Amino acid sequence: MQQEPLFITDITIGAEIYKAKIFGNVDKTTNFIYYTFQLSDGRRIMISKFDGDKWLITNSNDGTDDLAEQLGKLIDTE
Repeated sequence: MQQEPLFITDITIGAEIYKAKIFGNVDKTTNFIYYTFQLSDGRRIMISKFDGDKWLITNSNDGTDDLAEQLGKLIDTE
């Protein structure tokens, strides 16, 4: 059974526009809630607040806090 996305939206990262499917998840060992943004080019970006106030990218050191906050705003307003 394939998980259905919470919602699908277009997002702009840098100069590129991507269609993104957003999935909600819970880590089974820590119970942290995190969200996966599956981009149209096949990449995935995962963000979480780790039970804090600040959105952070969880699956890479390449992302910036600004990108995490941008993606987190989509979750907060949905």
